[in-house]
Amino acid sequence: MARSRLAVFAVLASLLFCSIELRAQDTTTPVTPATKEDATTKSEPVRKKRRRPVADKATETKEATPSSTVDNNSAINKATEEREKSGNPIAEIMEKLDYPELQVVPRASERLKIEAEEERSSWYWTHWQIEVSGLSTLWAASTLTTRPDLNTNEQSDAESILQAGQVLGAGWLIAGAALGFQRPYRSGVNAIAKYPGRDTRSAIMRERLAEEALEKPARLMGPIKTAAIISNLAINIGMGIYATDEGRITAGIAALLAFLPAMYPDHNIRIYEKHLEYKTKIYGPLSSIVPRYDYNSKTYSPLASLTWRF
Repeated sequence: MARSRLAVFAVLASLLFCSIELRAQDTTTPVTPATKEDATTKSEPVRKKRRRPVADKATETKEATPSSTVDNNSAINKATEEREKSGNPIAEIMEKLDYPELQVVPRASERLKIEAEEERSSWYWTHWQIEVSGLSTLWAASTLTTRPDLNTNEQSDAESILQAGQVLGAGWLIAGAALGFQRPYRSGVNAIAKYPGRDTRSAIMRERLAEEALEKPARLMGPIKTAAIISNLAINIGMGIYATDEGRITAGIAALLAFLPAMYPDHNIRIYEKHLEYKTKIYGPLSSIVPRYDYNSKTYSPLASLTWRF
């Protein structure tokens, strides 16, 4: 019993000693001096932020950003228009309508430059149809022989028509080469080079002058081609009347070759017609545009008819 009391007394004494030691450590711990900022922070009370009235803030925002609102509205309108155009193929076609001179591919000025470059090395046989028909007439007039049963007057007429055939054939041979030597496409390129402006008016002027440069030789070759066919055919028929059987075969071949300008179109005519064909294909799907009355909006609007050909 005495031992248990001593043990309890010892435990209480140890606990008391520990508590005294802990208090001594707390009193000896150094305290860091507070800084000026901390003292100021502790001394000043926390200020609450004052809220601005909602109406004033809205008014300020509205007054500060009027341009941004306009920009947003214009962007929305533009996006709406693009969305409407993207969903309407007719609107897209109507939007792309422009001067046909500027929409054709290739343009007249581009075609003119291409042909001017090619005629540098091919001018002498550009009108080969006329040259071949004239050469065949010259060959027939120089090689065929007249019939031996001709009288004096007929023999004189035969010699005259053979000489005329030689002159006519040589003349058409030289004329074909001379027409190519003029190089009309080069002259057209030099003409449109005088208008180097970049605006729409200058561009249209160049294209229209280029179309005139393409049209001029084509219009010129039309009557020349007809004259070549008729004259070569007539002279070969005339030579065949006074020729022998072998000579008639020669004159017949030359007469058939006289139709070469009609069987194969001239280069200048083909280029101009091809340009017109490309130009008409610009509005190929657009068949017609007629006004239509809309009963909902009570206004007139264009009605476009579209056709596709394959």
